[in-house]
Amino acid sequence: MTLLTPARRSATEVELRAGPLRARFDPARGMLATSLRLRGTELLGPLGMPFLHPWANRLSDPLDGLDLPRDESGLPIHGTHPAAWTVEARTAASFMASLRFDAVPAFPYAHRVTHLVRLSVAALRIDTSVRPAAREAVPVAFGFHPYLRLRRDEVVALPARRRLVADERLIPTGASVPQRAEAAPLGARTFDDGYEVAGRARFGIGRRLAVAFLGGYTHAQVYAPPGSDFVCFEPMTAPTNALVTGAGLRHVVPGRALRAAFEVRVA
Repeated sequence: MTLLTPARRSATEVELRAGPLRARFDPARGMLATSLRLRGTELLGPLGMPFLHPWANRLSDPLDGLDLPRDESGLPIHGTHPAAWTVEARTAASFMASLRFDAVPAFPYAHRVTHLVRLSVAALRIDTSVRPAAREAVPVAFGFHPYLRLRRDEVVALPARRRLVADERLIPTGASVPQRAEAAPLGARTFDDGYEVAGRARFGIGRRLAVAFLGGYTHAQVYAPPGSDFVCFEPMTAPTNALVTGAGLRHVVPGRALRAAFEVRVA
């Protein structure tokens, strides 16, 4: 699904500590979460937890001639290349950081993104806000891509949701199918599916890990390719391809902010 690169530790990383939990973020690589450890055991996969900005997942418009991350079909995926962030304040268990995003051909909307990251003894929480930096409203379609380690005999719990029917390029067709909450071992199943979710959706791995939506996230992608030792429960502020179709797309007007929050809970 992705063309992301493995997370590598750098001298610029910010490390948070709270009880048995440790988390690391790399501001120089788009505020990539490179590690989340419980008593020394790594919970994230080698790709970490990237911030996907200014859009998550794919666009059906190829945006020819632009230097962008692309999927196997050549479609733009997961926004522009990661930029360096500024850490504005920090404590042992939290930090605030921001990114000034100037208008570019792929996304001609100047805006400011802020993360408030907090680590507790049982969860890593990220609150994100987007504010326009000019007089134009900004469409919001960012997301996160947490790679969570698992064994394929572990139970994967999914909430009640609507699956977005997609074409062969994994672009939503506009149709959707309701699906009930479920909990079953991953086994031989694979996922690369988008969903519309309601309220405080929760996706889990047994009793030890969960991604909980706390507000602002309306969609999710579940990704578990064949033979993988991870699963991704991806919070998204808009459905795949919303910047092209306008379906499910929200805008934040000058003087206001759009906020979204989620946390990775650790038993």
